[in-house]
Amino acid sequence: MHRGAFLILLIPSLAIAQTLPATHISNGLYATTAQTRIERDGLRFYGAKTEASAINAAPMTEYVPGKPKPLPTSAIRIIKPAFRLPEQDLGIIDVYDVIFFGDKRLVRLRVNLKSAGEPLAKRWTNQLHAYFDFLDRDGDGHLNRAEAEFAFTNAGVVQMLNTGFAYQRPDADRAFADLDIDRDGRISFDEFAAYYAPTANRVIAAMPSVNRDQYADNLTAELFKLFDANKDGKLSRAELTAVEGLFATLDTDEDECLSAMELTPNLFTGRIPPPTVSSSERQAPMMVCRAGALPDAAIETILKRYDKDKNRALSKAENPFGDEAFRFLDKNGDGEVTIAELSQLKAAPLDLELDMTLGVKSDSSNIRIIPRTDGKAFPLAPNFKGANAGTAIITVDKQAIQLSCYAPSGVYGDVARPPEIQFPEGGSSYLTEKDIAGPQFQSLRVLFDMIDRDADGKLSREEFNAFVKLQQSFTKLPLSLVYSAQTPSLFQVLDENGDGRLSLREVRNAWNRLIALEPIETEFVTKAALQPQGALRFGRTSEVFAFNPTTMYTQQPIRQPGRGPLWFQKFDRNGDGELSRAEFPGTQAEFDRIDTNRDGFISLEEALAADKKMRGKK
Repeated sequence: MHRGAFLILLIPSLAIAQTLPATHISNGLYATTAQTRIERDGLRFYGAKTEASAINAAPMTEYVPGKPKPLPTSAIRIIKPAFRLPEQDLGIIDVYDVIFFGDKRLVRLRVNLKSAGEPLAKRWTNQLHAYFDFLDRDGDGHLNRAEAEFAFTNAGVVQMLNTGFAYQRPDADRAFADLDIDRDGRISFDEFAAYYAPTANRVIAAMPSVNRDQYADNLTAELFKLFDANKDGKLSRAELTAVEGLFATLDTDEDECLSAMELTPNLFTGRIPPPTVSSSERQAPMMVCRAGALPDAAIETILKRYDKDKNRALSKAENPFGDEAFRFLDKNGDGEVTIAELSQLKAAPLDLELDMTLGVKSDSSNIRIIPRTDGKAFPLAPNFKGANAGTAIITVDKQAIQLSCYAPSGVYGDVARPPEIQFPEGGSSYLTEKDIAGPQFQSLRVLFDMIDRDADGKLSREEFNAFVKLQQSFTKLPLSLVYSAQTPSLFQVLDENGDGRLSLREVRNAWNRLIALEPIETEFVTKAALQPQGALRFGRTSEVFAFNPTTMYTQQPIRQPGRGPLWFQKFDRNGDGELSRAEFPGTQAEFDRIDTNRDGFISLEEALAADKKMRGKK
């Protein structure tokens, strides 16, 4: 007797659960054994797929020392702390370091990638929330066993990312225990997001471009032949000035621009030997890596390119970093950066840090400099110049790095859709499983219960469209940062706005643009003016990979987005963003009054100023 009392005092508490049948509180059916239920259209099979398994447990009692009778207590269900997913565990890298090995200068950029003004991790989280809410049929903020059955595997979500459509295979490995990390019998959103962590890294990828400008070498050679009147292999100021005269004979579509096909038609009709990939030894490589990381290959490349005396160290005369970074690396102040000191390059001050934001529309994309935390200016800040929305250029000596955000335009790719099904017109606009016949609808039969969110055995048009919209929304997520470095063609260098045409203004600026790049001559332009250039493109994966430099010569001209006063947009027939005298329907005096800088063109800024002045007089 005394021994029993002693044990009761020794043990603080002992909970004993009463074993009562788990009964559904609403319909009185045994939750784990009920096979049918009453529906609007009669009895329907009803089991674990459509019945919540998280049922309230029966009352429990607890023996407390000093109390003669057991006391009621609440059920103890959670045996682990509630799981919370740290944001860094999403596995999404949206900050990268870019290394451009220029001819004389090493450039180190850091780019912060965003989409629609949001960090990529937030976009992924928002997409998962939409997916989670679709599965959460009772809206309680958790997934029970029945709701979790419709969750795709990671392979299924990858299918949605790539094609906009996936279906759950009947033998898919979906273990509830894999999702229920804290073992509380239900799935929270944090657990849901943790399960899809292996797929999160597909939201963004950084990789080199697989497409090269195969026409570059041949096109440059043909343009030199066309422009070089005396055939001495060099272009003089007079020869480049005379290019304007080619508009009269070569501008076949009369748009006051010259395309590559108009200038060198034989190159694209096969009359000239097939284009070859450039094999120039002056190609400037680029590297992109996770922010704060530095590939081992980078150090070897730096020494190979900039260590002129081959002593395995960089002197002040060989310094490719700029003064600030060199002082940081030269820890002992001896005027040389050794291999050991070079290994600290990842911590050295950057040349520039940028924010690249991909907008929902092309004119909402943006590239801007992020100010330094110490208030100082970045070394290459003066070399940065923003161009049109979502484009910029960084000039380094005779070379340049072009940056662009590829915003979506038109229909996004060839998104696969599930097989189209016909819903009855009028009356009962729904389908049952019996109505979906034919092998082409096998995937829809597999997904029927998932799409039928109210579990009434009827697939409505609204339910089907909501499901398709959810799946295809995943295709908007995959983004890529694609980089490349290649010697451009002469046409590309002259085409300042990148619209695939040479305008009158660009031709008139040809001499000033090319002679500034010339490293050898002072009175002539040679092919040495065409130094390797870097390119960094950020956008939807299918779009940036679809970009092929070769197509810029053969595709339809890229018109500038409509901007400025309505009359300015209507008169700009060739869509180059400015008005020539031929496009302006007014008198010469009216043209000169608007063309305030007397350069022979009415720019957007001049049009806006003139429009504001005219409105002010009214």
